[in-house]
Amino acid sequence: MRSRTIMTKVGTIDFASIEVLQDSIELFVPVISVSDRLKEAIEENIQKEKAAYQKEILDSRGLKWSDADVNIEDQSLHIMMNGKKLSYELTFSFSDKENKSFETAFSIPVEFPEYENEIKKIVLQTIVDKFF
Repeated sequence: MRSRTIMTKVGTIDFASIEVLQDSIELFVPVISVSDRLKEAIEENIQKEKAAYQKEILDSRGLKWSDADVNIEDQSLHIMMNGKKLSYELTFSFSDKENKSFETAFSIPVEFPEYENEIKKIVLQTIVDKFF
């Protein structure tokens, strides 16, 4: 095995024993478009989240979602790395078209087993490019 120690002005540093403070990394990757099949699930989740937001927040204030459509504010692939295990969910935030202060979000778990190696390589390269 290749040595991971280096001699510096301050002494010998052992990079083979790096301690990482957190055992997880979370990344958000913009989703440019979604499949037609997924659009139905998104619409169902929007209606569920609007109803929950109405009940939990707006009803007590005497307010109501408008009958207008919603604005999708953000749609991302949320990649969670816990140790060597990857998990994914699509996250969506949206607001009322007539009252942007009415805003909520939801996520849909997804799996990408056929893309796992490619995603790992892209994530690693992105981290290296951004921080090193």
